[in-house]
Amino acid sequence: MIKKKLIPILILMCVFLGGCSNSNDVKDASSKTNTSQNNDVNSKDQTANDNTDNNSTASNSDSNQQNTKDNNSNSKQETTKNDSGSKNNEIRPSFYGTWTINKKLASNKVTTFTDEDLNKIIGKTVIFSKEQSISFAENVSDLNNIITNPIYQKKTVSNDTIASETRNHVTLDKLGIKGNSVTEVEVINSKKYTGCSFYIKDKNTLILTGGGVYLQLDRK
Repeated sequence: MIKKKLIPILILMCVFLGGCSNSNDVKDASSKTNTSQNNDVNSKDQTANDNTDNNSTASNSDSNQQNTKDNNSNSKQETTKNDSGSKNNEIRPSFYGTWTINKKLASNKVTTFTDEDLNKIIGKTVIFSKEQSISFAENVSDLNNIITNPIYQKKTVSNDTIASETRNHVTLDKLGIKGNSVTEVEVINSKKYTGCSFYIKDKNTLILTGGGVYLQLDRK
């Protein structure tokens, strides 16, 4: 009789224990699933954060590169402006250029040039620039002597001074210059010697003097 009572009890215990075991397995499986899902979510979040950081770094790099380009561009523009301003501020003398010896205007009573010499001189080309100048004194061959890095010294000469020095053989009127004075330019070489002298009649006409003659130079 006791055995008959125990059998149902044992069966109920087995069923109860089996249910607990299954419940624990379900809980374990559920826990593992949740853990896996959490890990996946965390992994995705981390990947998203990494991508965001990378995009931010790339954006900052692009921004820095653009700023560098802008700064370089501004620097070049500023340099160009400064160079342009420097060139504009540089004053170019009006007598710089290439000139042709056109004709004799006047001469002193005594000169070092013959008519044959003057025929050789007329038509020659001369240059006045920052880098070079002609030399002209008392001989035709002087024109072949080039002065490098010449020094140009200006001064104002009156008509009375010219007339006095030439004993009235040469005056500004005879040179075709109106007025009582003219600008004279002396060309000095590296040894501080005068290589030649000329008067500035206008921007297209110079008067070269040397050896007692006065020659008209026309801008070429």
